[in-house]
Amino acid sequence: MDAATPTVAYLGPSGTYSHQAAYERFGPNVAYVEQRTITDVFNAVASKGAIGVVPQENTIFGAVVETYDALAARMEQVFVRGTVTLAVQHCLLAKTGTRLEDIDTVVSHEQALGQCREFLRTRLPKARLVGAPSTAAAARDVLAGPSTSAAIGSKLCAMTFPGLSVLRQSIQAESNNFTRFYTITRESEIPLPEGQEQEDNDRYALLAITPGPGQRISHVLQALSLDAVRMDRRPAPNAPPFQDTYLLEVTEAGATEWRLHLDQALDRVRTTGATVSLMGIW
Repeated sequence: MDAATPTVAYLGPSGTYSHQAAYERFGPNVAYVEQRTITDVFNAVASKGAIGVVPQENTIFGAVVETYDALAARMEQVFVRGTVTLAVQHCLLAKTGTRLEDIDTVVSHEQALGQCREFLRTRLPKARLVGAPSTAAAARDVLAGPSTSAAIGSKLCAMTFPGLSVLRQSIQAESNNFTRFYTITRESEIPLPEGQEQEDNDRYALLAITPGPGQRISHVLQALSLDAVRMDRRPAPNAPPFQDTYLLEVTEAGATEWRLHLDQALDRVRTTGATVSLMGIW
């Protein structure tokens, strides 16, 4: 790929569910760059102009605190452009040609091992379970190890690491395991590469609101007068102790003048004495 190819930064290593979410959103015609931490993804966006894909919430484990802290700390440096929702489907991966009955060791992140406990108990009861830093790291270990080992990871690992094949799909016990990701850029108007966007006719925005001294968030929300779909509270950056910033996701169904309605709502909030920043719109 040439220098004009868009760069997409994600929480690595290659083959993670963050990588899969980024791939499902943007496809094969971008350059994917793995990052060691979520904060590193934000740094790649703010300093290098990459597009970032970061986990925002999981249906089992809740909000991703590191993402919200990074958003609160970089209000002027990043902008949320949309979301990607990924069904977390664990696969059993092994070297091509390995059979299920050959496996004596299963490697993966502890959470993945736990989520697949029932499959392992019934189908591989004698297999030794070995923890790894991530599901992608487990796939790498299996590719470099004996043919009697298997990893639990995403189906993208089989594409990312030639020589691995999917033995079984959707081996997790929990069927309602989804992770939602934010797509972020340095500026609100940077063009996004073509890809598979998720269909939703509603319009959304992400706001960062810091109430004034002694002000209750309920008073601010009353002035805002928009439909809030989620709210997360984090310590306000560079503020007195126990002063919080509220990261608020708001929506308006089928809005035709969404930005106008949003700007009017922000003006109403500012008249209360609260501080508000627009962190994203999609």
